Amino acid sequence: MSKVVKIAVSGASGKMGFEIINLINKTKNLILNTALDQKDSPYIGNIIKNSKNKSIQIDFDYSSNLDDDVFIDFTRPDASLHYLSLCVKHNVSMVIGTTGFDEFQLNQIKSASNKIPILVAPNMSFGVNATMRLLEFATKIFGNDHDIEIIESHHKDKVDSPSGTAIKMGEIIANTLNKGKNDIFTFNRMNKEQKRIDGEIGFSSVRAGKIIGDHIVLFAGDSEIIKIEHNALNRSTFASGAIKAAEFIHNKDPGLYKMDDVIDSEIKKHE
Repeated sequence: MSKVVKIAVSGASGKMGFEIINLINKTKNLILNTALDQKDSPYIGNIIKNSKNKSIQIDFDYSSNLDDDVFIDFTRPDASLHYLSLCVKHNVSMVIGTTGFDEFQLNQIKSASNKIPILVAPNMSFGVNATMRLLEFATKIFGNDHDIEIIESHHKDKVDSPSGTAIKMGEIIANTLNKGKNDIFTFNRMNKEQKRIDGEIGFSSVRAGKIIGDHIVLFAGDSEIIKIEHNALNRSTFASGAIKAAEFIHNKDPGLYKMDDVIDSEIKKHE
C-alpha cells in the first residue's frame, strides 16, 4: 500500500485497544486517526499520540469524525452494531473482533456487508486460525470414531462463554462432519444422568485469573488421544492479526471476509 490508511480504534483504553494502537504506531502506512471508548470510561478526554506525533483525544462519539478508512472494533455486540451502522453510512471498512453476537446480530452484520467490506473473526491470531485448519484435517481422520471435546480458558473478566473461538472450532468440526451444530453441541451436562451421547461435541469453559486465551480440542479414542492446542501468551498476537486484517480489508469490495482470506493473502505474498 502506498497510501497512508487512517484507522479508528474502539475500546482504546482497554488492554486490546492499547495493543492495537501501539502496533498501529509501529506500522508503516497505517496511522491512528480516531480513538474511542465507552461513554463512562474514566479515560475519555485523555490524549494519545499517533506516529506523526499528532494528539488524538479519546472520545465516545464517533459521529463527529468519520474520515477514517478502516474501523477496528473490539467491544461488545451492541456497541459494535452501533459503530457498524455509522461505518455503513459513511463508507468505512470494518474489522470486527468482538465476540458474543447472537444470530440476529450476525445477520445484521451480513446484511451490512452488502454495502461495505467487513472482516469478522472471533479470534484474529494467525496461530489460532492455522489451528482451525488443522482441526478440519484432524476431523476428517478422527471425527467419526473419536469423542470430541473443546476446552477453553480465559481471564475472569470475559463475559461470554464459551468463547467465540471455541464455538468457531466446533462449527468447523460440525461442518466437516456434515452435521448441524444445534444437533451435536453440548454445553451443559449437569443433572443429565446419562452417558456421553455418541457424536456430540462437548464444551467446557474456565474463567480465572489473567489467562489470555487457551483452547484445547481433544479427539479421544479407545486407544489414543489426539490433542490440538493453542495458547496465547499475550494480546499482541491478536493485535498483530487485527492490523493484518485492516491492511487486507482496505479498498476491498463490499463483502463478508474472514481471517482465512487474510492468511491466504499473506501466503501468496511469499510464494
